[in-house]
Amino acid sequence: MIRSYNSYKKIENGWYKEVPEHWTVGRLNYYTEIFGGSTPKSSNDAYWNGSINWVTTDDLGKLNGKLIKDTRRTITEEGLANCSASLLPKNSVIISSRAPIGHLGILEINAATNQGCKGLVPLENKIDSRYLYYYLLAAKVDLQSLGSGSTFMEISSSLLKSYNIVVPSILEQIKIAAYLDHQTGLIDDIIEKKQQLIEKLKEQRQAIINEAVTKGLNPDAPMKNSGVEWIGEIPTDWTVSQYKFEAYVQNGFAFKSSLFDKNEGFPILRIRDITKGYTSTYYKGEYEDDYIVRKDDLLIGMDGDYNIRWWENGDVLLNQRCCRIIENENVSRRFLYYTLPFNLQIINDLTYYTTVKHLSSGDIYNARFPLPSFEEQTKIAEHLDHQTKLIDTIITKKQNQIDKLRHFCQSIISEAVTGKIDVREWEPILKESV
Repeated sequence: MIRSYNSYKKIENGWYKEVPEHWTVGRLNYYTEIFGGSTPKSSNDAYWNGSINWVTTDDLGKLNGKLIKDTRRTITEEGLANCSASLLPKNSVIISSRAPIGHLGILEINAATNQGCKGLVPLENKIDSRYLYYYLLAAKVDLQSLGSGSTFMEISSSLLKSYNIVVPSILEQIKIAAYLDHQTGLIDDIIEKKQQLIEKLKEQRQAIINEAVTKGLNPDAPMKNSGVEWIGEIPTDWTVSQYKFEAYVQNGFAFKSSLFDKNEGFPILRIRDITKGYTSTYYKGEYEDDYIVRKDDLLIGMDGDYNIRWWENGDVLLNQRCCRIIENENVSRRFLYYTLPFNLQIINDLTYYTTVKHLSSGDIYNARFPLPSFEEQTKIAEHLDHQTKLIDTIITKKQNQIDKLRHFCQSIISEAVTGKIDVREWEPILKESV
């Protein structure tokens, strides 16, 4: 049974006020060596694609679990020697120190990092790497509050070195880490199953859409070959068209980023805002009304994952790398919306790119899609509005459950690394063999 400790002492440590009496308070540099990262010159091919793993904030942000087993990019020994990065040993804890602060991972390999990360090498017999990982995970919000900077928030090496942490004995640290490995593992398994269900629901949603926009709603309708491989057969009274004949693609304007502001001006839509569905950036310069996005406009983010969204909020300016789809009188906007995702996936599969995918208005214009009468487009769109809403409701419910589980997981971690619970006598419950 998990209990609290017998006695506690008060401390001034920002995000909690007391810890078990026998725990120690000390600066992070007493328990770890802290190393900054660096990036070799990107123009020198001799520095890249070598045998040394190179951790970036992007690697940490996309990490599934706590162990860093590989990295997206690697550098050579020559590249390491010609920058200020250090080769960090296995079991080092890597933390993103800017944009954003607080992504974490434990090295399962030797690796260097870029300048957006700090490497914390645990000192032997002073701190366990897994305990340190969980402690910093619990302290994430506190660490973020210490960041500073005009362009992006960053936490410096000197601030990290002087950051106070609270630790028990090394044996107790190991016990706490084992407890948290077990408990978070159970929660992670539940989350993974729910995420798998969400992915299946998304696939089902897209299959329903694809079937409706290529075959219609009448299963007995006579069919003909569309002449387009991915479309296959379509009803005999349908045609195949291209977006350039049915819509206009309005590209966003390259507004001056120097006139962007967080507090005043006219709201401006950046590519990341299409994913979020809202903007918190303002433009203080002059603009033309033609670039104002209004409620119910159909938008596409043209870099990355080509996000499609109905704009549901107030007026905003259309920035570069975002576009608006303006349909003509022959096409229902809702029907057009449902034809776009599969076409963008086809474009994505055919587009060559190195690091970031880029979509052009020409790519959209030349894509082909099935086109029934306007009346049938409207019926199909209404049908899909209903069907997708049912699925989206389930997805939202499952996502809310995942969010609650993650919050619960975070609370377990915080309780353990601050000593609110005593896990020294804890043992995992083993399942009986059948």
